[in-house]
Amino acid sequence: MPEKEDVKEKTQTKKSFPKLVIIAALVIILGAGGLFARGLLFKDKTKDSNQQAETPKGASQSVKEEPDIVLPLDPFIVNLMDKAQLGKRYLKIGISLQVPGEEQSKTVEVHKAELRDAILLLLSSRSFGEIRTVEGKIALKQALMSAIAQVVGPETVHNIYFTEFVVQ
Repeated sequence: MPEKEDVKEKTQTKKSFPKLVIIAALVIILGAGGLFARGLLFKDKTKDSNQQAETPKGASQSVKEEPDIVLPLDPFIVNLMDKAQLGKRYLKIGISLQVPGEEQSKTVEVHKAELRDAILLLLSSRSFGEIRTVEGKIALKQALMSAIAQVVGPETVHNIYFTEFVVQ
């Protein structure tokens, strides 16, 4: 009879080995899945706690950086300075100004008439040849930034966007 018990033990060992491998694989897969899910679910909380830990205790945590504001200006229509065409070419341009916050937005609103005047003078002094290329448009944008900085200050406007640009 001892031989029958040995045979039964060997068969049970052979049958239990694949079960053991499957169970171990499931445990590993579930553990890895749990770690992955934990990383996804708690990722933002750990970043916030790390940022709070890096912030000195004396520093104010209530200071929030304001997002930039984009202010559209009314479209400009100007005659271009073309000697050969004798005023037959014009430019219709839409401009938006990117300002760093509410305070600078109010500054732009207060000086809107002065800004429009400076922009109109600059645009009407350009010729078709100067603004027809990409390089010409970039140069125009830089000249506009300089003119706007003279009116409202150098740190008031971060960028200029052309929202419309038609030359005819």
